[in-house]
Amino acid sequence: MGTIGRTIVVPPECSGWNVNRALAVMKLGDELDSDYFCVYLKSPYINNKLIEQSIGSAQKRINLKDLKKYRIVIPEIIEQIKIAQILSTWDKAIETTEKLIENSKAQKKALIQQLLTGKKRFPGFKKEFRRLHIRDIADIDKESLGNKTSPSFKFRYISLSDVDLGEISDVLRGYQYKDAPSRARRVVSDGDILMSTVRPKS
Repeated sequence: MGTIGRTIVVPPECSGWNVNRALAVMKLGDELDSDYFCVYLKSPYINNKLIEQSIGSAQKRINLKDLKKYRIVIPEIIEQIKIAQILSTWDKAIETTEKLIENSKAQKKALIQQLLTGKKRFPGFKKEFRRLHIRDIADIDKESLGNKTSPSFKFRYISLSDVDLGEISDVLRGYQYKDAPSRARRVVSDGDILMSTVRPKS
């Protein structure tokens, strides 16, 4: 599993196996349904608290003494089972949707390659694709603010962090030319294309 706070119900085929000390084994009494308690521990409210109260600097870990002190509120066992079943149904629906999305992404990727290389054509289009250099069809960094720009000239600045998944942030920082970063010089216009040329540090 490898991530602090993750939980799983042990399936029948693993009964009797051993685990290492990085995994806490909880044997439940008759008042708790295993599926419900697993969902309970994975809920953001509880899981975040476990992570927040973890100890250790180099390698975070949950203090089992603190874990044993957690107080929980539980419904009767029948309602626990019902809650676990409903949430499990939602999880399966989400998993199915995610698989459909991933499959759609794969299909789109293949379609992009076919359409943009001319391997797949729409009916009625037969002319060969032309091969051109970008420099022949686009101007790169053509317009910039020069040294003669008025120090009081105001503009909004788009930084790399303001661009994400094809969208530009609605909240951009404003500058006067005299106070702007030295890199804030290139001028953009409606219809221009912005392309990142650096990879941010992770």
